[in-house]
Amino acid sequence: MAVILCPSRMWKPLMIAIFIAILYPPLSLRYTVFGFGRGSGRTVNLHGHELKRIPDTLYVEDLHYHQASNLLFGASEADEETRKFWFPPTADLQKSRPIGQGTFVVIDPKTFKTIRLALRNFSGPFITHGIDIWSSSSDRESIYIFAINHLPNPAHIASSSTEPAARSQIELFHYRIGDAYATHIRSIWHPLIRTPNDIYAVNSQEILVTNDHLHRSGILRLIENLGWDFTPWSNVVHMKFPLHLDLPQTSFGHNGPPNPSTNARAGVSASVALRSLQNMNGLGHGPSCSDVLIGRASAGVLVHAILNPAYPSELQVTESLQLDSTIDNPSYFADPYAVETGRDASGFVLAGLWNAAEFPTAEGRDPVVVWMVRAQTEDGQRMDEEARRWNRTVIFRDDGHSVSSASTALVVAIDPRDNEGRKQGWLFVTGPVSKAVVAARIDL
Repeated sequence: MAVILCPSRMWKPLMIAIFIAILYPPLSLRYTVFGFGRGSGRTVNLHGHELKRIPDTLYVEDLHYHQASNLLFGASEADEETRKFWFPPTADLQKSRPIGQGTFVVIDPKTFKTIRLALRNFSGPFITHGIDIWSSSSDRESIYIFAINHLPNPAHIASSSTEPAARSQIELFHYRIGDAYATHIRSIWHPLIRTPNDIYAVNSQEILVTNDHLHRSGILRLIENLGWDFTPWSNVVHMKFPLHLDLPQTSFGHNGPPNPSTNARAGVSASVALRSLQNMNGLGHGPSCSDVLIGRASAGVLVHAILNPAYPSELQVTESLQLDSTIDNPSYFADPYAVETGRDASGFVLAGLWNAAEFPTAEGRDPVVVWMVRAQTEDGQRMDEEARRWNRTVIFRDDGHSVSSASTALVVAIDPRDNEGRKQGWLFVTGPVSKAVVAARIDL
């Protein structure tokens, strides 16, 4: 006898099954990425063969390697209080005026010594965040440094109105290898810059900047972080500008040329290069000069894009890679000893929070993780694009005691001839509330 199923009885279990099928995969992934259940007490440290703490590197959120000089560049705060009361990226806006002035640090990856640069032609607050560096192929010792500066909004201070509390901008400095200072060239701002996080330098007069959120604070900002593909409200802005301001002589007054920071809007053009993705945070350079790496922080996704050859002010997304934690500022390690050693260890290096669900912790000890993502190989050869798959390997992990929070990690190779033939590198890890950059010697 045939069994006749009553539609009314089937409806509820069927709908429950559909909801589970739809919601379980993304919810399960969110549970993993945000690190629920990964408290610091459950975090097993993975520090490689040796761990060093680099002095004078307070709150270095971003770090970049200049290969020609074999030096690392980052932006560092001078006062621990800065992050506690004024840091718009984490919606900390307790002071109407930010305190202190950060600067740039130059780190020697061989001696692990740090130089804190003096800032010339610059005054006022410098609340650091993302940076990038660029140098011409014809003069590698001349370096342009772009840096986010999270300034207060004068309109908000004057009226205490609904105007945003912050009016962040980009600062452009010039540095020459060996100097003890960096010279401020100009400030850069445009109305499209709302919540800037990181910078990608195309050249000395052209950059990309991420706006990591639409909402600056409150419940809507939280929804942005949790919504993933349902809240695609961040964007990447393309900006062009002249290096030097050509202002009328009459505007100079009696005190000489104007401070470049007061003319941030002069000559700046901007347009949206990429939109409709959630929480685009960090930017990094990839294997080629046209590669743009984007870290979708709360989603734990590395986005690989290229500068559009037909429309250079636009980005084309070519691939996205999912990680099992949050990530931030991506970097790419190009193995300089691949031919010499017969093995290419190149790959993407991605730092993030191992337990993002509890960030920031009251104790200031936020567990961190660093991933190395490499293309799989067959018989030692790289697979073609069609068949390519990715290996995701944890190369560093800390319970928050050695380094608290991680937004950036990069690898500097060690010459095998100086290392008993071993294929190793120094991994540098840092974060927005880390009191020092740490370095770990790892196998590659």
